Amino acid sequence: MKKIIPIILLLACIIPSYGQKWHQFGIKIGTNFTIQREYTTDGVNLDGLINPDAYLFFRGGKFIYGEIGVGYDYFKGSFSKKAPDGLSYLYKDETILIHSIMVPVKLVGYIPLGNVCAIELYAGVIYQPIIKVSDNNLDFSKKTLSQNTTYLNTGLDLKFGPILIGASYKYGFQTFFNNQPGKKPQFVNVSVGFEF
Repeated sequence: MKKIIPIILLLACIIPSYGQKWHQFGIKIGTNFTIQREYTTDGVNLDGLINPDAYLFFRGGKFIYGEIGVGYDYFKGSFSKKAPDGLSYLYKDETILIHSIMVPVKLVGYIPLGNVCAIELYAGVIYQPIIKVSDNNLDFSKKTLSQNTTYLNTGLDLKFGPILIGASYKYGFQTFFNNQPGKKPQFVNVSVGFEF
């Protein structure tokens, strides 16, 4: 009897998924919280950040879905760098705006928890080319920043009917700058969305 109860519970969770459509469309809107605030080995630091994004996606599959999407990322950072004396600043709170396209490609595992609830685990990459950098005095430009950043992206969504609430981790394969040694950007993303 003890072995039968877990099997019944497992079947109760899996059976509703057969009612799922093999294809889905959706939209996600989120914001990124930076983990890595030191962007170069010589002390360029990110002090403040606004980094929302949004994208549309298409999924196809059954228990494991393939996903592809397209969207937009807005990065507004305040950068500072201290002088060698460690007290004064070479520059402080210089604001940079970076506009990028997002192209996420993922595999999504669908775990139903009933007729209207599910957990969606995913892993993939986000290709994010820069389309525009604001004018600035720091020589931050499409020539000095990594133009074609790719991020590893892993996370999960909780699905309640058509509503998605999720969190994920983004790790950049390239450094922030392409003309000097530096650190690779890392973010935690929280998002809400709709899936149809």
